Amino acid sequence: MFLLDASGNLVLHQNITSGIPSDLISQVLGLLTADTNIVPSDFKIYQNYPNPFNPTTFLSFNMEREGLVSVTINDIHGRIVKTILNGPQVPGYNTVQWNATSDSNELVSAGMYFYTVRVKGQAKSNKITLLK
Repeated sequence: MFLLDASGNLVLHQNITSGIPSDLISQVLGLLTADTNIVPSDFKIYQNYPNPFNPTTFLSFNMEREGLVSVTINDIHGRIVKTILNGPQVPGYNTVQWNATSDSNELVSAGMYFYTVRVKGQAKSNKITLLK
């Protein structure tokens, strides 16, 4: 049995000799709670995918503890164009989607933007390119 994270990376594996064990659920839960590498040990953001994009892109980040998260899109002047997320998130790998619209639900123009993820006083940003 193999357990993969959202990026397709192998997180853990367990040999099962034959058939499906009757206690499969308890084995999986035991493996998940025993392995401390499943929940990330730090806050990290990833490059959006696809980049450049049109009309939607996915923004991903890891967080080590449950907490309030803010994900915003900023233009090259630093103005907030869109607040995608502003609320609690669970620890682990998280993904949100941006559909190239502003807070007023209007399509934004092609160009360079930045997405910023804020978690418990930390902020990290990446560059995004929208093509039309």
